[in-house]
Amino acid sequence: MITRRVAVLSACMVILLAVYMSSFARADNSLVVKSGDYVQWKEISVNRPIRNVTAYRMDILDAEDYIATVRLTIFYANGSIGTSKNNINFFIGAMIDDEIVPRNLNAGDQFTDEYVGKFTISSVENLRFGGAMRSVMTSTMRNTTFVWDRQTGVLVNATSTYHYIINNTDVFGYVITELESTNIWQPDILGLNPSVFFSIVTGVIVGGAVAAALFIRKRKGKKEAMLLRTKHC
Repeated sequence: MITRRVAVLSACMVILLAVYMSSFARADNSLVVKSGDYVQWKEISVNRPIRNVTAYRMDILDAEDYIATVRLTIFYANGSIGTSKNNINFFIGAMIDDEIVPRNLNAGDQFTDEYVGKFTISSVENLRFGGAMRSVMTSTMRNTTFVWDRQTGVLVNATSTYHYIINNTDVFGYVITELESTNIWQPDILGLNPSVFFSIVTGVIVGGAVAAALFIRKRKGKKEAMLLRTKHC
């Protein structure tokens, strides 16, 4: 009976883990974001006096296959806020300011923005964004280096550099846009990816249940053996 209960418990934990893991696996050829998802970025400007934006927020209103409707909110240094509704359409390369691009690309892969041109992924590496270690892909277009989360295609960092001359003096400036918060993925737990953390927890629970069952079974066997010896005395 105990062994059967352990088997049922183990099967339930495996099923729960499989369901949890399936939430991370989506079709590569479609948008992974869904209605209710959001991303917020902070912006830092140096030597760009005409740039008074401090933050952006994108809310996903609707998403299906290659197309999404989003609301963009822009926060300005003077306290004002601007909003607009936009469409993302991978079929025609409409990606607004490349806040979301095709995902799961490798170094050398390309995609096209209808206004900017063709991007080529230069590298893929692991970096920490949104409280979690993420696989990210990088590409440079003109004066801006973009970094996107590889699993979702969401922008996590964009660094633009500028060079101009004022009164015969070289002036260098930059604008950094960096992911500040999102609900599309969960922060790491104790430094571990949530899927890894729950895999370990599942292993510990199942292992503990099996060990407890074996201990009880062994103890029960000893008790039965002792009763049998006492009976024959």
